[in-house]
Amino acid sequence: MKDIRKVIGLLLCMTICCYMTGKEKKNLNIVFIGNSITQGALLENPRHEAPPVKAALYLRRQPSVGTVRYSNQGVSGSTTFDASNRFAIPEGGPGRRPVQR
Repeated sequence: MKDIRKVIGLLLCMTICCYMTGKEKKNLNIVFIGNSITQGALLENPRHEAPPVKAALYLRRQPSVGTVRYSNQGVSGSTTFDASNRFAIPEGGPGRRPVQR
């Protein structure tokens, strides 16, 4: 289980770093959406051991990265459908009230 988390985190970091070429440091804002693995539910200390934490620490060590801000939105038992409902954008657009029908 821990190996899977490491592989997922490493793949995410490698993907992001592939887009970061150049001399200017890039600031990152990342939202991690997922299930109990993302949340770190089975870990002793998820605030320090969950995959999003490890990914952010790895990214901060990269020379082309400035600041890394992240939010771990992993929810145990969550599905793709659940996540799409949690982060739905109102019909009127971001920051607007939903359209009344």
